[in-house]
Formats: sequence, structure tokens, C-alpha cells
Amino acid sequence: MNRTVRIQLHPTPEQARALTETLAQFTIAFNEVCASGWQHQEKNGGRLHHLTYYPTKERCPGLVSDLLIQARVKATEALKSVFDRKARGRKVSQPRSRHCPVRYNKKTYTLNWETHTVRLSTSAGKLSIPFQVPSSGARYWGAKVATADLCVRKGKYWLHVVVSLPEPDVAPTAEVIGVDLGLNRPAVTSTRRFLGQRHWKEVDRRHFRLRRALQSKGTKSARRHQAAYRLRPMWARDKPPASIRRSLDDTIEERSNTIICKLGATIHGEILAKYLSTSIHIIKNARIMLSAPFWSHHCAVRSLQQ
Repeated sequence: MNRTVRIQLHPTPEQARALTETLAQFTIAFNEVCASGWQHQEKNGGRLHHLTYYPTKERCPGLVSDLLIQARVKATEALKSVFDRKARGRKVSQPRSRHCPVRYNKKTYTLNWETHTVRLSTSAGKLSIPFQVPSSGARYWGAKVATADLCVRKGKYWLHVVVSLPEPDVAPTAEVIGVDLGLNRPAVTSTRRFLGQRHWKEVDRRHFRLRRALQSKGTKSARRHQAAYRLRPMWARDKPPASIRRSLDDTIEERSNTIICKLGATIHGEILAKYLSTSIHIIKNARIMLSAPFWSHHCAVRSLQQ
């Protein structure tokens, strides 16, 4: 299974300028491929490669060939998504990015866990940059790395590294616990145990009303306050999901089967279901299944035991 570790880079001023230039050229290459694919209504990666490789190479001389290919791959993914939405009758427009994250693979970057350094291909050549792993990612220390994305946010450089972990050995068991993500209560188990607090929903509604009022105002001050008030939903913040997960740790036994039902298919249910399924799978070695909102408990149990 794969997990993503978000590590912060600490480049020198010269290295920061090289990373910024690399991000700018990668964004240009991405937008060039998207524009060409949109103009010719083409989403095939091979044909887009032959159509755009040499023009993007002339416009982005600082990028090595593999980074140009990764820009084309990301643009192909964006074009396929847009054309799929168009085929379903939804409104679409040409994909375009202002700051496209640079995608690295084993050919363009090397990460050393022991020396806390990562070697990246940039417009100024290969650079060795120190990094810092947050405490939340300490359990992935030394894992095998796959791809990585270079991002910049508020002047800080981040590398989102995908690590590969072995699948836990989960022994089959007859115990099945259902977790229902409701609308009035955040979650309830099949043993009639309610998790979370009712007032979380009202806090979330208050945040939504404030964001809607700021958006409808449309003034410069409202946009500034909206950017400063960019909060995640209450159910997706750190403390509520963590408290629910700790309560589930007491309920769910080691290596048990767990069903998480996304009732109502709300965005809060989607976020909370993904968080709980990942946390319980890692901590309790439980077998997790996300069931559809309309499934009965008996149907989900039968599917999980197959």
C-alpha cells in the first residue's frame, strides 16, 4: 500500500531560485500540452508526446527530458478528466494551471533518509537540499520511496513523497463492526455507541454561512477575509476525527472486520470515512470496507466475508 509523506525543504537562496524557475518552466510545459490537446481535441498520451515534445523543449530548456515527459503525463490526465466530464454533459473549459507541482520519479530525484537530504533535478542541474520530516510522518521513516511532487506555498517548499509499505497480514475473523456516518451525529457503531458531539454540525453550518456571505459580498475586503478564513469543514479538522478514531480504537478489536457506511454521500462523510479507514487499518490491522449509502448491514457483512 502507498502513503504520502509531506516533508519541508530548506533550500539556500540560490537553490530556492532554481526551484522557483523549475516550477515556472514545468507549469509552462503543462499548459502548452493542455492547450495543444484542447485545440486538437486529443487526449492520447503518445500522440500528444509527438505533437508537443520538441516545442515544449524549446520553450523550457532548463527541464530534463523526463520532467518534460512528466508534465505531458499530468496534462494528459487533466485532459482525460475534462473530456470525460464533457461526455457526461457537464460544463468544461481548457485545463490551465498557475503553479503546477513538479512530478519527480526515481530518474529525477533521490531521497536519503539517513542524511536528511534529497537530490532533485532542477533548471540549474542536480541539487542536494536538506529536508525535515514532521512528527506525523515519522512512522514512514526509511520506507521505500516512489514518486514525489514539488510544491510551493507561502514561500515554503514542500515535497509530497509517496512511500510504499507492505500490506499488513490480517487474519480472517468472524467479528464484524459497522460504523455509520450520519447527518445528526458524526458516527455511530452497530453496537449502538454514538461517537462525536452534536454541536460539530452547527459549527460547520456557521462556517458555511460565513463563507457564503463573504462570497456574495464580492468586495476586496471580503475576498481578503475569505482567504484568511479558509477553514476545512468541522468534521474534517484534526480534533473531531481524532477523537472519533480514539473511541473506535476502544470498540474495534485487533484484526477485526470493520464496515464504514458513507450515509447520505455528503462531503463530510467522504472525508471522515477516508480518514477513519486509513487510521483504523494502520493502528488496528483491521479489514476495512467502505460501503455504499444504500447498503443494509446484512448486505455489507455478506460482501465483507466473501
